[in-house]
Amino acid sequence: MSEELDESEKNQSNEIKSKTEMASNDNVLVVRSDWKIQPINKTPSSLVVILDEKIKERNAQHLDQLLRSVGNVNFNSGASRGRFVQIRGIGERSQFQDPINPSVGFFIDGIDFSGVMGSATLYDLSQVEVLRGPQGTRFGANSLAGAIYLETESARSEIDRFDISLAEQNSLSTGIAVGGEISEAAAMRFVLHQSVSDGFIKNQFLNRDDTDNIDELNARVKTDWQVNKNFNLKIALHHWDIDNGYDAFSLDNNRMTLSDEPGFDRQATDAVSVQGNYLSSLGSEFEFSVAVSDSQLDYGYDEDWTFDGFHPDGYSSFDRYLRDKDTINLDLRWLPNSLFNLWGKQTDWIFGVYAKKDDEALTRQYTYLSGDFQSIFETKTVALYGEAQSSISEDTRLVIGARVESREADYQDVGFGETTDETMIGGRVSLQHALSEQSMVYGLIARGFKAGGVNPQSELDLINRTFDSETSINYELGYKSTLFDDAGSLRLAAFHITRDDQQTKNWQVITRDDDTQGFIGYVGNVDNGTNQGIELDINWRVSPSFELNSSIGLLETELDQILRLEDDQVITINGREQAQAPSYNYHLSGKWVPTDHWFSVLTLEGKDKEFFSDNHELRNKHTDLVHFQVGYQAMDWRLTVWVKNMTDETTYIRGFGSFGNDPRNGYATEPYFQLGAPRQVGVSFNTQF
Repeated sequence: MSEELDESEKNQSNEIKSKTEMASNDNVLVVRSDWKIQPINKTPSSLVVILDEKIKERNAQHLDQLLRSVGNVNFNSGASRGRFVQIRGIGERSQFQDPINPSVGFFIDGIDFSGVMGSATLYDLSQVEVLRGPQGTRFGANSLAGAIYLETESARSEIDRFDISLAEQNSLSTGIAVGGEISEAAAMRFVLHQSVSDGFIKNQFLNRDDTDNIDELNARVKTDWQVNKNFNLKIALHHWDIDNGYDAFSLDNNRMTLSDEPGFDRQATDAVSVQGNYLSSLGSEFEFSVAVSDSQLDYGYDEDWTFDGFHPDGYSSFDRYLRDKDTINLDLRWLPNSLFNLWGKQTDWIFGVYAKKDDEALTRQYTYLSGDFQSIFETKTVALYGEAQSSISEDTRLVIGARVESREADYQDVGFGETTDETMIGGRVSLQHALSEQSMVYGLIARGFKAGGVNPQSELDLINRTFDSETSINYELGYKSTLFDDAGSLRLAAFHITRDDQQTKNWQVITRDDDTQGFIGYVGNVDNGTNQGIELDINWRVSPSFELNSSIGLLETELDQILRLEDDQVITINGREQAQAPSYNYHLSGKWVPTDHWFSVLTLEGKDKEFFSDNHELRNKHTDLVHFQVGYQAMDWRLTVWVKNMTDETTYIRGFGSFGNDPRNGYATEPYFQLGAPRQVGVSFNTQF
């Protein structure tokens, strides 16, 4: 199969269809998020590819149920889903009033959904790719830490499917996908999926058990049209209707809440992408991609977590954020068949121009505001990029890429306006050497960047109303190999990242009109930070009936000097670990298929303790989880019984440790946690027709 893939690569420029055929071959893991589709073991960077079969083995409905299986990847909730992702310890942990530029890029079928992670539903995907480390050349400012790329099933897939899953807490997931060729030149695929659940919270005040519910609908239509032998056109339409509850916090840190106004986490998104590929008579390829999305986001929560009259010293407030986010992006790319060769060797070139417009209108409705807070944040981005891949020798290949990105941002709120204009540069240089037909080593230097921004808090000094862009340099060494006569694979990477002008949370002291002091949190820059570690992924088909998969991440991080609020004083902290950056995490799963029909999967995963925030000392606890499933499969159907969190381990997916919210103890500062899912038992039925 490897020889067939190599041959397909050699003939890639001869015919557009060959690229599609190679991409649909799941017997060899290929990377689809890069400009050229290539085998994962020939890609000089640290990444993980998760096929749809592995998604089914976890019965995962959303990306946050999949992330624990990847080394040095973490997530934070503070919402109905884990919408804030960290890769190698870098990434946002929340968003409220502030407009943010995400550190982790998120893409579906070429559409940029960075910052809108509620769209990360997983039904009918061909694969998920997690790219670790800055992707400045490929994705620009939204990928300082890395990127997550979801590829949905091809319109030309001949696999029609129906899936249903039932579980505790009135959980029901149903989906159907049908499609295939409607003519020799055209194909179409329709997908519809809905997932509902009451959740794991009991609201004692309202006597309800569905205030932290899940209600997610996703619909999709994809078309693939071979206009002629030289021109291919693909169109994808996406729709999400998400109406989740958000009633997650209890003063007693349990699953019994007392909210009289339960929160919500809603999203309505429509998106369309158009992708074209033209092969000229001279052999050069021209590609274009246009994507448009509109998202209505509605997020709110009961700030006091209780009901009116709960305590004589209690208070009552609700905080709501309504966002209207519109995005359009255009990508034009030229892949010349022959431009000029470096060192007299075959050199593949890529040149492109990228443009993006992002408009975000925010309305905040908060009990303690005299009126609604409103802001508009508009950004315009233009980028030029290029890359050359050249064979220095028969076994050694050099890749050099660069991206220059110009970004203009205009922020306006009720009493403040600011326009910023900056030019950022990213790129990568990698050198890979084939040790044999089965193994290779590589070295990589990549520069990532993240745009600056604006702090909306009007009480801040003018100097603190804006913050600068952040850059990083990633140094990486890696080794990739197939093992045991192609029965296994090993991928190992060691990295060191230096961060310049790192963006983090700071505090400013203010004096009120009554001469009392207050504190305002804002995003600022610190001089530098470091992130370094190791990533190891091993997959091994031990025998025809037994398969092992594992992923391990080791991580060491350090923050430069930051300011933090502690005991009503702003203090200086030096050299502390970064938040949401556990020193290790691991995933190990074994699949046993003793007969043609029976199978079982046992999964172990966990991570070390970690700081929840840079602003306090509260740590998450060490976590180990066990999942199990057993099933029966026939030619075209499968029935599975599964248990998630088999030992009913208590997990935390968000934590606060810098304030008090309980009037019963005088609002003394104490820790508060959002609990992860407890043990859950369910059954799934999948059929193909």
